[in-house]
Amino acid sequence: MRPSKIIPFKDFYEQLHTARHKELQENAYFAVRSPEHFEEMRHHLLEYYQRVEVVHSFMDHTGQVWDCIPVDKQPAARDGLPIAKPRVIPGRHPKSSSNRLHQSIFARGDKDDEGNERSCPQGCIPLRRLSLTELTQYQTLQDFFKKTPDRKISTPVADQAAAPDKFTHLHAHGYQWINNLGGRSTINIWDPVVNGQDEVFSLSQHWYVAGQGGQLQTVEAGWQVWAANYGAAEPCLFTFWTADNYGSTGAYNGTDGKFKQQSNLWAPGQPLPVSADGGTQAEIDVCWFLQDGNWCLYINGIDAVNQVGYYPATVYNGGPMATGAEIIDYGGEVCALQEMPPMGSGALPAAGYQHAAYQRNIYCFTADGSNPDATLEPDEEAPGCFQISIQNNAGWGEFFYFGGPGGGNCQQAPPASFADRVHFAFRNSKNKTLIQKYHYFKKMISIYASMEDNTKSISDRVKIAILFENGDSDPDPTTLADTTTQMSVYNFDAGDYGNITDYFNHIIVAVKPGAKTLNTLTVQAYTTVQDCIDGVNAAVK
Repeated sequence: MRPSKIIPFKDFYEQLHTARHKELQENAYFAVRSPEHFEEMRHHLLEYYQRVEVVHSFMDHTGQVWDCIPVDKQPAARDGLPIAKPRVIPGRHPKSSSNRLHQSIFARGDKDDEGNERSCPQGCIPLRRLSLTELTQYQTLQDFFKKTPDRKISTPVADQAAAPDKFTHLHAHGYQWINNLGGRSTINIWDPVVNGQDEVFSLSQHWYVAGQGGQLQTVEAGWQVWAANYGAAEPCLFTFWTADNYGSTGAYNGTDGKFKQQSNLWAPGQPLPVSADGGTQAEIDVCWFLQDGNWCLYINGIDAVNQVGYYPATVYNGGPMATGAEIIDYGGEVCALQEMPPMGSGALPAAGYQHAAYQRNIYCFTADGSNPDATLEPDEEAPGCFQISIQNNAGWGEFFYFGGPGGGNCQQAPPASFADRVHFAFRNSKNKTLIQKYHYFKKMISIYASMEDNTKSISDRVKIAILFENGDSDPDPTTLADTTTQMSVYNFDAGDYGNITDYFNHIIVAVKPGAKTLNTLTVQAYTTVQDCIDGVNAAVK
């Protein structure tokens, strides 16, 4: 995938016109499902680069080709709408530290091996060149756009028949339910080793999220190590979006023509520096902000000069992210077929500064013009492999260390307690709607399960949980009688709830009368993680 020299853009575009399925099929990493799918990829690139004007090209130190394109001639400008002018946004600058914010590779003034300056002039944006060689590692164009393709990639054809076809994602992250217009953090950069055969990527990022189920919508950014996507095994800046829970919408780095670039210094896909274990820590300051109907990305500051580009909120088709997000979320994610790659630096949070990866000075923007510090809730999906430790202090505000070594034993036995088993099953379910239900019920279930007074009826337990969910931070059980009339629908017989069906049905019906309830499943059946996940998936269709 690394070119030996730069092909002039005009010649590159002409080769797209003449490329044929049979010729590229000889590539060892060719994975396209059919000649028809190959043509879909070829036509996408022809359309993507149609009427694009390139004034200069260069190769970065990883061997990737970048084209300098006038702002109004980039692929994302073909919708006919003018590119918005960069703007400063309200916010706070992170407290000073001994770390260094990474300066863009496009600002160094050096030259590539052919003598081309590795920079773009003012009024132009650097756009990483997409090739058919890169796209044809995937079965379909839609696979290329997805956050993770449906099956193994970057594998010689001879090995693909025996390859598993489902990837596993694991996270160690912190999130908060708060209506917001985006947020900001300083992200520490590392280069975890990702084996391209079975391991896909490792990243550290922001998520801003709204909606549920198939209507889940996000805007995302951070650094990612994924050689198949970037042509090099170095951390690279990335962006991503989805309007339908990672279904048929969304793509990385504007490769679908949706991300409108504005900066000549920063661009999705560019390589980033790496922290030294025990030494200098490399960082970038990442910020998303919704303004003037656009989700705007800023790097290393919130002045107009720091604005990298934006997704028009129209990509969300009138969905919730068109007007704001409901969740802020920060942390790490890994993806693999079986053995998991390291996350962050590969060290667990306990290793601390200069050893474990971190994000610091985390805060969000709200519609009333405030920018409060985050108060994140941790979530570890495989704590034996990946962990997160959320802290707060005067210098770094809300921050966390996260990460871990990965390996082949990251799917662990479920926790011992009943409530924790249910939480674990919800969180690890592959049913996307169920994953959203997990987040919705999590606080209520925790409160419900923590009530150890056996004299309380299930009805009272549900009432207290609902009071918590509705914003009462310290409900008084003695006041429950006052809610009897309005909550009479929630009355249940007192008794033990040793059956998972009872446990969830009481909560589901209480929160949403008439909702479909679970089939009968006993807690005792959940002896392994897979039993737990399969059981809940079977219960909710």
